[in-house]
Amino acid sequence: KHYVKFKAWFEQQVGWDSPNYQLDKDLLYFGNDVYSPNTCCVIPQKINLHLTTLPVYGCTRSIEYKKKFKQYCVSMPKSYKTEGSLMFNTYKEAFKALKTHKELELREFAKEFEGEISAVVYEKLMNYNIHTE
Repeated sequence: KHYVKFKAWFEQQVGWDSPNYQLDKDLLYFGNDVYSPNTCCVIPQKINLHLTTLPVYGCTRSIEYKKKFKQYCVSMPKSYKTEGSLMFNTYKEAFKALKTHKELELREFAKEFEGEISAVVYEKLMNYNIHTE
C-alpha cells in the first residue's frame, strides 16, 4: 500500500525518469533516514554527489592540521573555482571558509538546474545551511 503511493508520488517528480537523476532523502531534512514523499526529492546526480561531500563540523577530510605551519589547511578539489589550499589559524576559521564555499556551490547548482528541479529543491539549495557543531 505505502509502496504504491510512494511510486505514484515518485513518478510525478521532475527528472524521475532520467538516468542522470537520483532519489535523495538527505537534502530536505538533515540526518533523515525515512523515505517518504514528505522527506525525499529527486535531484540531478551531480548535486547528489556534491551533497555526499558536504563537511560535518569536527569530521571532514577537507581540513587538515599542518604541524609545520601550525595552521589548518582547507583543500579545494580541482573542479572547484577556488582550487588549491587555504590556510587558517583555527579549525573554526577553516571550517567556516569551507562551509561558505560549499553553500555557494549549492546555490550555483540551483541556478544551473533551475527549471530542471522542483521548486522545493531549488529553494532548499538556495538557502542551504551546513550544520555546525
